[in-house]
Amino acid sequence: MVELSHHLGPWVGSWTTWLEPGVRYDESPIVLEVSSGEPGGWLITYEGAIADDRVQGRLRVADDARSIEWMDTWHTQGVEESLETTPGGLPSYRYGPANEQWTWSIEIVPTPHTLTIIHWNTPPDGERSVAVRMDLRRH
Repeated sequence: MVELSHHLGPWVGSWTTWLEPGVRYDESPIVLEVSSGEPGGWLITYEGAIADDRVQGRLRVADDARSIEWMDTWHTQGVEESLETTPGGLPSYRYGPANEQWTWSIEIVPTPHTLTIIHWNTPPDGERSVAVRMDLRRH
């Protein structure tokens, strides 16, 4: 269970994007805000850039952290995706053609002084790899 009540407020840091496993595409500054969501849970909003493209996004995290509604202007072109947790897994959704489904998962790792958000991408019959990593500290 992800507990974010001690992480409310503004955060700054960097985010790194990989378009293929092990090949970093971009690393840029990011600002992020954690607030109480309605009803319950948390709302995480962020702004940054990937290469020269401005990016805005949000994650609506359920209070039990088993589901996340996620969108951003770069990865989902502003379309909100619903991620649900399977037993023993992370909140995830599947995308791509029916015969070649990929899985996108989001992991939120709070510590007392940092917040890390990792987006994982798993190809069909392949290994999970990091697609996006946000490393943040209090602003």
